[in-house]
Amino acid sequence: MKDIGSRLREMRIKNGLTQDELAEKLQYGAKAISRYESDENLGKVYDFLKICECLGEVNYIITGKEYINGKEITPEEKKILSAYHNLTDSDRRVVDFIFNIKQEKPIQYSDNTNKLINLGEIIFIDTYPQPVSAGKGNIYIDDSPVPQLYPATPISSKADYCARISGDSMYPDYLDGDFVYVNKTKELNNDDIGIFFYDGAAYCKKYYEDKNIKKLISLNPDQERYSPIVIENDRFEVQGRVIGRFHAD
Repeated sequence: MKDIGSRLREMRIKNGLTQDELAEKLQYGAKAISRYESDENLGKVYDFLKICECLGEVNYIITGKEYINGKEITPEEKKILSAYHNLTDSDRRVVDFIFNIKQEKPIQYSDNTNKLINLGEIIFIDTYPQPVSAGKGNIYIDDSPVPQLYPATPISSKADYCARISGDSMYPDYLDGDFVYVNKTKELNNDDIGIFFYDGAAYCKKYYEDKNIKKLISLNPDQERYSPIVIENDRFEVQGRVIGRFHAD
């Protein structure tokens, strides 16, 4: 019975309950909960099991072992679960995507702005951790790309790198949290979607130039919030052309 009290305390805290709150739910005195967590009073089987049931983890509290579908969770699996819960939403989508492939579950994703394609193979593409702004601009930090897994398609296989979108100025074609596939280039045509550095910030915008006046234009129809950005100095660089996006549903 040793350590049962500590596991009881662990599950109480995991459930977001104080000793007083758990005692109130069970109509016990707070001191009774304290004694159980100190490995006292465990001989009162009925009351003890009632507490375990309230916390939802009878097997774990009694044996120290956790199970999924009747199989014990190993320490390595616990590390994986913990790491998964600490991921960002966009990183979880990538992990879910890979998991579904391994489980041979047919899911779909958006490879470019409108087309849904069934999943196939996967590839690594260099991805910059610092997001690019589909909004008012993100301060650019010169960082190194990290290889990340994506679905292997005719579009993604042509990408030189990927960047994550932050903001909604490119709505509805590019959403907050999407990853865009990018070809490295310094030259764009009018109406191309590109990645740009301007005045220390990184952007994903539509490019337009007329009479040597360069503009970065949002797709969001709310032009009061997202008026065109006119390039007014030489602190401007084209970093690539967007050729598609990854948005797992």
